Amino acid sequence: MLGIITSPFVLKERHLMSKQLLRRVAICSPIFWGDASGASVYYQLLANELLTHGVDVTVISDQERADSELSVNYFPLFPARCAKDKRPLRDVAAYLWQNVSYFGIQGILSSVQPHSALIHSSFYNHPGIFAQVMKRVMHKHPEINFIADVRDGLMPAHKVPLLNDYHRVIACSENVANHLLENGLESRRLLRIPVIQERIEPVDKLRTQLIADNGLGGQPYIFYAGLVKESKAVDVLLEAFLRFVRPVRKDMRLVIAGLMKTSSRRVKEMLAQDGVVYVGNRRREEVLALMSGAALCVNLSPDEGMPRTSLEALALGRPVALPPNVPEFVRYCDGFVVAEREPAEVAARMMEIMDAGATPDYPIEMHYPERVLHVYEKVLSV
Repeated sequence: MLGIITSPFVLKERHLMSKQLLRRVAICSPIFWGDASGASVYYQLLANELLTHGVDVTVISDQERADSELSVNYFPLFPARCAKDKRPLRDVAAYLWQNVSYFGIQGILSSVQPHSALIHSSFYNHPGIFAQVMKRVMHKHPEINFIADVRDGLMPAHKVPLLNDYHRVIACSENVANHLLENGLESRRLLRIPVIQERIEPVDKLRTQLIADNGLGGQPYIFYAGLVKESKAVDVLLEAFLRFVRPVRKDMRLVIAGLMKTSSRRVKEMLAQDGVVYVGNRRREEVLALMSGAALCVNLSPDEGMPRTSLEALALGRPVALPPNVPEFVRYCDGFVVAEREPAEVAARMMEIMDAGATPDYPIEMHYPERVLHVYEKVLSV
């Protein structure tokens, strides 16, 4: 569904790496196949690049159904949660099951015998037994190059020192790296690797179909893709649009795509208001198609590492309202960062960005696979 451009330079790099890194790599993530998470997109892109370079990739993740042709050695160890809306009782049961399933990681690694194992740090973000299990796994397998992969700054400060048990720790952005260093990670273990972002070209036919199917016609729309919950500032976005944008721009729509992760009646009522189009959870190809036709792509979340959907909007050359607290965005495109939290101020900033008709000059090329994969080569082949 995506048009991916491969340059001669990329082909040359792949040929060189395929000779240098014929190794086995394991990836352990709570989500892999589902399109609902930036982690799933990231790990699929990384796995695809590693496979292309001759690496044997094993994935330990959830029981979500595969919708891909990636030929990874897949172990569906954890319960599927990524394609489900928020339901407290079910979610608690699934999380308890996931904690029990952690004991299966050691057996899988013993069977596969990878040279390196990349472990998603979000397992440490919540109460549970993962830290104790992984300490035992690393003790039992000193021959494996264990790497913690930190994709956000949500790890509790008191847990950060636990990452010193790993050989290396990857941080996806400056704010994540700062969070780790400030809370006890040894600097010699830290390696910052930009989030992988491939070149993308959405299919025009799919965009036209989605616009028609959702009754958008020729109307301009603001677009948000991500989890629908207050910590992502979706409530602020909805209020800003309904109270201050919609009254002065009657033809404007707000399109929201993502999993419903809130139980807030207020948020659900705003989602049902005239002018708001909630399209539910969508495949990545559909998200990119809707993104490519938006008058403005918005992410207001105050707790982001390097947000996938913002990178995708930048890669597509769309007007963007970017989240605060991401140093790279402040450095390269400060005029597009929306730090305000009051709905009236957020609405004013969004309309200002749309009216300017400009897009940020962000160096998206530093996220391209050929710029990133050589760093992974070094850390995975230690």
